[in-house]
Amino acid sequence: MASNGKPTKQVSVSKSKLHNTAADMEDTAEIEAIVAGAEVADGVEGVAYAEQARSVGKTMVALGASDITSGTDKMKVAQVAAIISDVTARAGSLDIIDGAAALAASEDIRVQASIIRSLSREDLFNGLKLSAIAGQLRTASNVAAAMEMPVMTRFLADKSEELDQAATEEIFRMAATRALARAMRETAQGVADVGTDEVAEGIVRLAISVVTAERSDELALSGAEEIVGGMVEMELGAAIEQEAKKREIEGVAEIAEGAEALGQAEVLSAVATKLDAASK
Repeated sequence: MASNGKPTKQVSVSKSKLHNTAADMEDTAEIEAIVAGAEVADGVEGVAYAEQARSVGKTMVALGASDITSGTDKMKVAQVAAIISDVTARAGSLDIIDGAAALAASEDIRVQASIIRSLSREDLFNGLKLSAIAGQLRTASNVAAAMEMPVMTRFLADKSEELDQAATEEIFRMAATRALARAMRETAQGVADVGTDEVAEGIVRLAISVVTAERSDELALSGAEEIVGGMVEMELGAAIEQEAKKREIEGVAEIAEGAEALGQAEVLSAVATKLDAASK
C-alpha cells in the first residue's frame, strides 16, 4: 500500500523478455564495438599515413631548399665564368691586334733591310768606280812625271790619293750597311716570331673564352632550372605537410571517437550481461 492510501501497481517483466533484451543489447554492443574498432583502426592508419606524408613533405622541402641553394651557387659561378670569358676574349683580341701589328712591323723592317742592302751594293759599285778612277789618275800622274811636269804630277797624285781614300770609305760603308741590313733582317724575323706567338696566344684565349662562355650559359640554365625545381619542391612539400597535419588531426579525432564508442559498447555489453543474469 502507498502512503496516499492507493494500491501500488506491481510492474513485472518476464525472464524471457529480459533475456531477449539482453541478447539484443549484446548484439548492438558487438556491432558498435566492431564499428568503433574499425574507426579506431582507420584513425591509427590515418595518423601513421600522416606521419609518413609529413616526413615526405619535410624531405621535399629540404630537397627544394638544397636545389635552390645549389642553383643559386651555379648562377654565381656562371656570372664569374661570364666575366672570365669576357676578360679572356678582350685579352685574346688585344693579343691578336698586337701580333698583327708586330707582323706588319716585321714586314716593314724587312723592306727597309732590303732597301739598305740595295744601298750597300751601290756603295760597293761607287767605291769600285772611284778606285778605278784613282788608278787612272795615278797612271796619268806617272806619265806627267815622265814628261817632267811636276805641278801636274803632284796634282794628279793628290787627286788619285783622295779618290783612293773615298773608294776605301765607300767600301767600308758598304760593309757596314750590309751588316746593318743583316741585323735588320734578323730583327724583322724576331719581331715576326713575337707577332706569330701573340696571334697564337690570342687565338687560344679566344677559344678559351668561347668554351668558358658556353659553360657559363650551361651553368646559368642549370642553376635556373634547379631554382625553379626547388621552389616547386618546397611548395609541394609544404602542401603535403599541411595535408598530413590535417589528416593527422582527423585520425586523432577518429581514434577518440572510436575509443568513446568502444567505451559505450563495453558499457552496453556490461548492462546486457547483467540483464541476462537477471533473466535466469
